[in-house]
Amino acid sequence: MIASVLSFSLMPFLVTFFLSFKLAITFPPEMINLLLLFSIVSVIASLLAHSLYAKLSTTAWVIRLESHMESLV
Repeated sequence: MIASVLSFSLMPFLVTFFLSFKLAITFPPEMINLLLLFSIVSVIASLLAHSLYAKLSTTAWVIRLESHMESLV
């Protein structure tokens, strides 16, 4: 979860530096707001994905799919 949060939250920071270094330097409060926004969104998305996987991992069709995928190897 930490890796996904870091990678997703650093996207606007990296894109801004790739586009224009001067733009990134002249708008630091906006950059901080974007980093915080992306961090919060990525934490929520990671928690939702984990809770969805935890709920679906015990259902029968997921277990059958996992056993089918193991038989292919």
